[in-house]
Amino acid sequence: MILNKLVQSIVDFRIGNSGFAFVIDENGGVIYHPDMLDIKGKMGDTFQTKYTENYKGSSIRKQILKEMQQKDSGLVSFNEDGKKKAIVFEKLDTIDWIIGIEIDKEEYSVGKEYLTIGVWASIIILLLLMIFLGSVLSKRISAPILQLTEDVKKMDEGNLIPLSVKSQDEIGMLAKAFNNMSEKISEYTGELIYSKNQLESVFNSIDDTMMILDMDYQIKKSNKIIIGQSEKEPCYKAVRRQDTPCKNCPVRETIKHLYQHKSEVACNEDIFQVASYPVFDESNQLKEIVVFEKSVTNQKIMEKELFQTEKMAVIGQMVAGVTHELKSPLSVIKGASFLLKNGVEGEEQEEVIDEIDANITRAEKIVYNMLDFSKSSWGEDKVHDSRKLIDQIYMLVRQECVRKGINVYIKTEDEPVTIFGNSDSFKNMFLNIITNAMEAMDKGGSLNITASYIDENRTCLNFKNTGERILEENLGKIFEPFFTTKERGTGLGLWLVYKEVIRNKGSIKVKNMADGVDVELILPSKPLED
Repeated sequence: MILNKLVQSIVDFRIGNSGFAFVIDENGGVIYHPDMLDIKGKMGDTFQTKYTENYKGSSIRKQILKEMQQKDSGLVSFNEDGKKKAIVFEKLDTIDWIIGIEIDKEEYSVGKEYLTIGVWASIIILLLLMIFLGSVLSKRISAPILQLTEDVKKMDEGNLIPLSVKSQDEIGMLAKAFNNMSEKISEYTGELIYSKNQLESVFNSIDDTMMILDMDYQIKKSNKIIIGQSEKEPCYKAVRRQDTPCKNCPVRETIKHLYQHKSEVACNEDIFQVASYPVFDESNQLKEIVVFEKSVTNQKIMEKELFQTEKMAVIGQMVAGVTHELKSPLSVIKGASFLLKNGVEGEEQEEVIDEIDANITRAEKIVYNMLDFSKSSWGEDKVHDSRKLIDQIYMLVRQECVRKGINVYIKTEDEPVTIFGNSDSFKNMFLNIITNAMEAMDKGGSLNITASYIDENRTCLNFKNTGERILEENLGKIFEPFFTTKERGTGLGLWLVYKEVIRNKGSIKVKNMADGVDVELILPSKPLED
């Protein structure tokens, strides 16, 4: 608005018939020139051309432009197209503009004295115009711009105070826009500070350990003071005092696959449940990893104690059947002993001794299975033959199955069908599933156990019984702790089975069939790759 008025005053300025005023910037870009009015653009804007381009790159004009750029003011006389001309110019430092007046000397050729008066009159008028424009520009444009620049610098430093420019022109509109932006930034900054403080409070109030790691496992932030931590030390060294990442470390999986991951990490005699979550930047690139760590040592001890208690309860129910299993070989041994005492000789004696040895071996196997099953031995995960584990459990329940009239069929492939995990855990799973099937077949029935490979990494075991079906409304509850439909049940058996299946990286599914219930176990057949 102001620039338009100022430039219009230059447009209206004339000296004689040929004298005119023009405005260029310090680089020679034309702000106003009467010979360039046909060029598109708004008055006061720099045209997309240079001062010398209007004169087809004249060497004289180039020299004049160079002199106007180098000097603050001056008078230049020159000949162009056979005419004598002069340019008086003045530089405005506040906005880096150059204002010039060009005259044709021949217009004043009537007399030397008149020419001199005309030229000096032009210079005086130009100087007065320069003073006037410089004063107006300084007060109305340069000063507000400088003030605006100073206030914006304060905003950049975080001092979001309202800008002091209150004019109604373009600069005032710009200041108003900055003030609106400053107000929104101030509100947004306040919300960010509140959110940051809120997150800090939540972060520090968590009793368990929470850390923020970079891509090299280095701890950037932690809600716990880690004693002895050195600068730029990875978490496994600072927290675990190890030289390599922990086994089963979920951070490795998060960095590799860019998703959250959970796992159990054992360190010395403690067990931790560790979860890692990716944090992405604005380009959706992984920048940090949030790690949550919780000690579950006591929980694991309690689970093992519960498992052992449940197991011993099942053993108590099987004592009668095991006693009967032992009575058979003992009776054979007793009879053989009687024959030996009565003088059996020769081949008959050898047959009796062989029978004694066979039944002793049978009795030892029964006792061994009972002892092996009853003890708590949670060793490392290994590859096991599923058929051998199932046979060991079946030997413990065989007599009870015979008593109830339950036919058990075990079918596997010719080659061993393997499962990977903890043998004690597997035995507990199989025993709980088989005893539940037996309890569902009080009036007899059949139990079909099959084991086969799904693929090279997974094994499927099915336990299908012809007992009572499970109520549909109870199918979703059978793995909940303390849920039971038995009069003397604890409701922990299948819950412990479910937890062990998950711990062994498997899955379990129970479904009703037309003639009974099918329990499907899917377990790893070999160690899983990281």
